[in-house]
Amino acid sequence: MPKIKIDKNIFGFPMPVVLIGTEVNGKANFFTVAWVMKFDYAPAKIGFISGKEHYSNQGIIKNKTFSVNLPSQKQVKQTDYCGIYSGKKTDKSKVFEIEQGSLKGTPMIKGAPVCLECRLEKTIDVDGDYLFVGKVINAYGEKSCFTKCKPNMNKIAPFMYTSPDNQYWSLGKPIAKAWDIGKI
Repeated sequence: MPKIKIDKNIFGFPMPVVLIGTEVNGKANFFTVAWVMKFDYAPAKIGFISGKEHYSNQGIIKNKTFSVNLPSQKQVKQTDYCGIYSGKKTDKSKVFEIEQGSLKGTPMIKGAPVCLECRLEKTIDVDGDYLFVGKVINAYGEKSCFTKCKPNMNKIAPFMYTSPDNQYWSLGKPIAKAWDIGKI
């Protein structure tokens, strides 16, 4: 089938939605991020892009820590709220019930199925944005969403973001076993 030329800002892939948590001026703050990815396996590292003007950046840079919270579809309204309103003008510390792990400055969302505590390793300037890379120090999961320490995506119920249509999507169902279906 022939290809057509499309807008270079149309990404044909969904991006997982997370909430980044940090403390700014002694208060928990969360902001919504869809430009997030795993960087390494051992040690586990995660990175995300944040516009330089984001309020939470100052907490991440000062504390050298942040949390990554994977919300469920039940939390889509609160997640979207945290992406619409800036912590500069809105106190987002009461949007979720918060819990603390072992790292200072990493508030986590109690009801999120998966939470990661991260220590900031690198901050890279990328043309008006920051690329934050953190080492995962601790990972926590809601027991009901895991079977033998493996995540059950139906129970976690994460959601994705697509651009430029600005839609949230559910994950769907598995189609094949990775590193298996392609074996000859």
